[in-house]
Amino acid sequence: MAVIAAVGVSIIYVPQPIQTLAAHELGVPLAQSSSATVAVQAGYAVGVVFLVSLGDRLIPRRQVSIQLAVTAAAILVAALAGSFALLTVMMFAAGVAATVGQILVSAALRLAPPEVRARTAAVLVGSFLIGLFGVRTLLGTFAEALGWRTVLVGAAVLVLACIPLTLRFAPGSKPPGSASYLAILGSIPRIVAGSRTLRLLTRRARRARWALPRVVRDEQLAGLQPGQRAGLRRSRRIRPRQHGVHSDDVLRECGLDRAR
Repeated sequence: MAVIAAVGVSIIYVPQPIQTLAAHELGVPLAQSSSATVAVQAGYAVGVVFLVSLGDRLIPRRQVSIQLAVTAAAILVAALAGSFALLTVMMFAAGVAATVGQILVSAALRLAPPEVRARTAAVLVGSFLIGLFGVRTLLGTFAEALGWRTVLVGAAVLVLACIPLTLRFAPGSKPPGSASYLAILGSIPRIVAGSRTLRLLTRRARRARWALPRVVRDEQLAGLQPGQRAGLRRSRRIRPRQHGVHSDDVLRECGLDRAR
């Protein structure tokens, strides 16, 4: 299940190393090349709310298998996209369906004996980090050598390869409980309101959003030639300070400062 979780969460970084290559081929300005990256992460957030909540009502093995198939199909369509708009839409769809890791974590913790529950959570959550950073590095290397379409096809094949693992190892029993899906969704605001940790994270995220233009800019500039970087800066009119707040100061205040 750790392998499946790692592959699922890695999808949110699939567009990042290929965005400039795809934008160049599809005739999109570099200033707009991050659209697919933003879309897949927005889709993932939607999936966490609506599909992970659905995991409390469905058999994990069946739900994860279906979501993996949808994710692979969306990535394959993106690989064949003739426009950047279609690529962006398919990346959003892939992000929505790629939330299999959270479903497996919930199912595993529900079934694990108390004495191994913490270790189970550590293994599955640790697989998220491997998926996020490992796949991002590999895709960036292969994209330059093989092309962005080939990389997307490879990612889709990798997702499809997880379906047999899901059918073999994912829990096949329906979660206990009689709460309706709407009731589960309705409980989310109450849980957030009653959790001090979630409220703290929400405040930090609200402060950190001012740093997003700077972070997106840094991702777009990665791997570009000096002349291209200067052109992108001019097209975006990026200044070191926005809204009177320096993005590095915001990141440091939120405990998210980057290593120098």
